[in-house]
Amino acid sequence: MLLHGDVFDSPIRPDLVARVVRWQLAKRRQGTHGSKDRAQVSGTGRKPWAQKGTGRARAGSMRAPQFRGGGAVHGPHTRSHAHDLPRKVRRAGLVSALSAMVEVPEHRMPAIITFLVGASGIALFSIGAAFWALMAGLLVLAWLRRRRRVKNS
Repeated sequence: MLLHGDVFDSPIRPDLVARVVRWQLAKRRQGTHGSKDRAQVSGTGRKPWAQKGTGRARAGSMRAPQFRGGGAVHGPHTRSHAHDLPRKVRRAGLVSALSAMVEVPEHRMPAIITFLVGASGIALFSIGAAFWALMAGLLVLAWLRRRRRVKNS
């Protein structure tokens, strides 16, 4: 099988692969988490006791964070976790991941392919391009980490 040199013979850049994987995982996050602050919690706005003369600490509302049933302080709010990544960086990360997969010794390559097919239960050609890029990036990161540990040992 003949592989194109521009894609499969590029220098391996683990930093770009890590950025692309982080970008893909961030944009997949749902971001529907949330909590209510003291203005959103239902309840009365009446002052619970007099400012002076009770011996207790002053309080303006029973929905303040220190009271049971009060609002959360700096809690999570619904938002998008997606961030921008330049198109050229995305492409370079994918090319780097594919180059690293080709550099894997021949006895490891079938294991990676069977892992992908076995885990998803579908054939390789029907896996979406984004999913394939994500899986390739994750596998390459794991392989590079393992390779770095072996070299340092």
